[in-house]
Amino acid sequence: MNCFRFHAAFVGLVLVGILGFVIPIYAQDGPDLAERFSEGAVEHSGRDYRFRLLQPKAVASGGSFPLVVFLHGVGERGSDNLAQLRHLPELMVTEGFEKKFPCFLLAPQCPKDDLWTNQDWKGKKILPLPAESNAALAAVIVQIQRVLKDNPSIDRNRIYLTGLSMGGCGAWELAMRKPEWFAALAPVCGGADPQQAKRLLGMPIWAFHGDQDDVVVTDWSRDMIAALWALDARPAPRYTEYQDVGHGSWDSAYQGDELLPWLFKQFRKPAEKVGEDSGA
Repeated sequence: MNCFRFHAAFVGLVLVGILGFVIPIYAQDGPDLAERFSEGAVEHSGRDYRFRLLQPKAVASGGSFPLVVFLHGVGERGSDNLAQLRHLPELMVTEGFEKKFPCFLLAPQCPKDDLWTNQDWKGKKILPLPAESNAALAAVIVQIQRVLKDNPSIDRNRIYLTGLSMGGCGAWELAMRKPEWFAALAPVCGGADPQQAKRLLGMPIWAFHGDQDDVVVTDWSRDMIAALWALDARPAPRYTEYQDVGHGSWDSAYQGDELLPWLFKQFRKPAEKVGEDSGA
């Protein structure tokens, strides 16, 4: 690991030290928050998968806006179609963030008995990428397609993907399965199969993790970034590892001064069929 840290520092690894564990709270409570996000659902594999969608206040005035796809963690699973609005979604409707980063934001909710990916958190072991995604992640793909179809003011060349914990793993995997869809990827305390890193070549990536994470081990992010560096990925992926931080690194990542400005500057090369392929 010392070799890894030396190499990371050499290529510009950012280490940010913060103290303690921050317990997230709602920026807005209950109905006020829910009113900003319309409700939706798609049917997949015989069940309904629910989601919330934020529209920018200025959408009625015309123009185009980016779409942020946010995948929540294990603690926000359920069927209330509300719990997944914690963390980034609640942050994006605060006055300062909404004015600075107007966007559509898609927040799917994973059912309580499901996961975005089938990674082995308890065993602390990354599993090979399956030939096909599981039902929950496949439903996210269908949801993205629905949202793009129903909202022509979304800029197809500015679709950003992020998630935390289970959602960080889901973001890595979804980007691997649909790399042509996303202008940038920002997984927080996640991980995926490093052997499939080649699928992400050409995509701007900035990953985040706490160095004391005992839920999703830090090596999962380190290994993904190392695999991309070994492939000489361009643009070079960025990685921020927060010192003395456990499994709450999303607070520092999303509330920091750098991630969102970087994310909203990213564009992808125009493509005619973004979001049209229904494969998973």
